[in-house]
Amino acid sequence: HILCNFSTKNLNWMNDNGKGAVYDLPTAASKFHVYALQWTADEGTYFIDGVEVYSYKNPRTEWGDWPFDQKYYLILNLAMGGFGGDVDPKVNSAKLVIDWVRVYQSPEALSGL
Repeated sequence: HILCNFSTKNLNWMNDNGKGAVYDLPTAASKFHVYALQWTADEGTYFIDGVEVYSYKNPRTEWGDWPFDQKYYLILNLAMGGFGGDVDPKVNSAKLVIDWVRVYQSPEALSGL
């Protein structure tokens, strides 16, 4: 399973109110896939292989609900256990293999610079 999630100060797994979706991708561990995030001032949308998986609209409330207009680091991680259940004790290592990462900025965003 792939978890596409937007975590914020107010909306997260600890508060049991995170914004996201689980996507069943049986070949996640055996094939390369294209994971994308289209991020604008109004919403963030996750795509896997061109298919929209989840979209979170800016609620226009406070930064604790939408901090995505600040500078960010890109973090790619491999999580084991917890959300997906217990980790099989026979599993003692895993690899996260990334072919490439690209970041684009829209011409509209660039025109405001």
